[in-house]
Amino acid sequence: MKIKLVFAVAVAAAALVLGTAGCSKKETSGETAESLAAEAEAQAQAEAEAASAEGWLEVKGAGLEGQEVRKAGTSEKVGVVSSTQSVIPLPAGTYDVVFGRSLWKGVVVVGGKTTSLVPGWVSVAGASLEGQEVVDAATGTVQGSVSSLKSTIALVPGRYLIMFGRLPWPVEVRSGDTLVLKPGIVEVPYAVPSGNRIYDRSGAVVGEVSNIRSSIPLPPGEYEIEIGGTRVPFSLGEGEIRRFEGE
Repeated sequence: MKIKLVFAVAVAAAALVLGTAGCSKKETSGETAESLAAEAEAQAQAEAEAASAEGWLEVKGAGLEGQEVRKAGTSEKVGVVSSTQSVIPLPAGTYDVVFGRSLWKGVVVVGGKTTSLVPGWVSVAGASLEGQEVVDAATGTVQGSVSSLKSTIALVPGRYLIMFGRLPWPVEVRSGDTLVLKPGIVEVPYAVPSGNRIYDRSGAVVGEVSNIRSSIPLPPGEYEIEIGGTRVPFSLGEGEIRRFEGE
């Protein structure tokens, strides 16, 4: 009888221990699920706050006239970055920045951070008053011009043609670099009123000097100038000044 009683007590005690352990396991699982849910909610809230927070956009060496900033894929203007304000605040998101007639696409602004764009620059020493057009080599789109009044232009890195009349000077513009072109200069101090034409070696007219404009910049190369009804051949080096006597 005593043995049966002891066995019954042992079974009851074991059941009590197992029941308590089961409850503890269920409580622990519940707490873990609640903790994970709270962490996920906190992370989602942090991501939402970051997405709605402001960041900053900087354009290194922005021009005085500025680079227009648009919402990505649209023409909606949201700001301008210029030499007077080279950093502007923007809501976190994706934008396009205008350089000439090209776009620096897909610029991402992150909340609380500064995104910096570093264009390249082209400068033409001795540029003419009317200016040299800057053309995108791939598309043929005119991006702007450089002239004696504004001799430097900021560009999206890439390949361009700097036009001297009909003559292209091909260049590659790299981020952060300033490319300085030094064309040669042809001068005719006493050019005739009707003008002295300048030809390339193919015989095409590439420029002209006259009593109104007695000098012209040209890329280095081989040319001929019409003086007194005769074509005079000459070579023009980079940065070289070639002076001819008019009629």
